Amino acid sequence: MENTFIDEETGSMDWEQLTYFRATARREHMGRAAEDLGVSQSTLSRSIGRLEQRYGVLLFDRVKRGLRLNAFGRALLVRVERALLELENGEREIHEIAQLADRQVALGFFGSLGTRLVPELIVSFQRRYPDVHFRLLQGDFALLRDGLMTGQIDLCLTSPRHLEPEFAWQPLWDEELIALVPHDNALAQRADIDLHDLALEPMVALREGIGLRQDLDRLALEANFTPRIVFEGSEVATLVGLVGAGFGVALIPRNVAESQSIAKAIRIRSPRCYRRIGVSWRNDRFSTEIVAAFREHVGAHHPKAFLTRGTGETTRDPAPLI
Repeated sequence: MENTFIDEETGSMDWEQLTYFRATARREHMGRAAEDLGVSQSTLSRSIGRLEQRYGVLLFDRVKRGLRLNAFGRALLVRVERALLELENGEREIHEIAQLADRQVALGFFGSLGTRLVPELIVSFQRRYPDVHFRLLQGDFALLRDGLMTGQIDLCLTSPRHLEPEFAWQPLWDEELIALVPHDNALAQRADIDLHDLALEPMVALREGIGLRQDLDRLALEANFTPRIVFEGSEVATLVGLVGAGFGVALIPRNVAESQSIAKAIRIRSPRCYRRIGVSWRNDRFSTEIVAAFREHVGAHHPKAFLTRGTGETTRDPAPLI
């Protein structure tokens, strides 16, 4: 009887062969998949060839610039993803049981949350669990989404929420957004403003697709104007520096605005300006007890420089911000 778990040529287990297939299917390019896996392209090509020989069909159509997953490959990929996810969950659970003393939380977050919120969360949690180690990933919305998807991080603090069905989401707080203007700007003489007062001002903002930029676009639409964007970047710290240099004005989180002195921070009366911060995690991946404990800790935390608490309700529905 054929042994379905051992490859006769290499002696390696089929799960490794299927891992090679999954990587190739995701990339649809042999060279890039081989680089991701850390194997030679010839090794990967032979592995895919043996898999196709085993099933008696081609799993990819060969095209000029790479590969294209065909109907046979797509059918197999669905099952492979499920099978490998179960194996990965099993490995993580075994590792957790065997390594209880080596407890770790992998946390992702936006750069603007790293100035105060993330340090507060870590320090207060380690008072209760001094032996817990943290592995941190700071990045934009897309990087954190990929980190969750691949298992590089256990939890991430983001705004807005990730809408993938694999992700659970717990809204936490509404963080106030306020205007930052140069000290010599006429608006700097005022205690507060309406958002529409920024309509004629040059604005510096984050790139399209980044959460804070989405908030700016949403709020400007509510205030019935289109922002005059003169610069698009990827870091809130860059926006602060440009405002301080008189390059324009910005809409940034209150905790960031209040931690600097090179520009004037002004609260906004109308509309209510905020972004909703929440914690996300993979709902189909094994979660250790310490990760679950930290998630509960995050939900119970009451940070300063935030407005009101969210609902605290865990949901997977792609509900819009309110």
